[in-house]
Amino acid sequence: HANDITSIYCGLDKKVSVKEGDTVKVGQAIGTIGEVPCEISLDPHLHFAMTIGGKWVDPLKTMGKVAE
Repeated sequence: HANDITSIYCGLDKKVSVKEGDTVKVGQAIGTIGEVPCEISLDPHLHFAMTIGGKWVDPLKTMGKVAE
């Protein structure tokens, strides 16, 4: 992303269809859900996070999905 924003996807299967530096469009599939080893007893799910300048931020606020 611009402005030193980074998206982090944890829990994707190892067969990811993009690599660092690729341009990704909204709605584009980048992979499928895999397993998080430390959460193996839970149903498969995705952890999505964002950083700005290396600091963790609220992804919903960063994407303008909730009021600040």
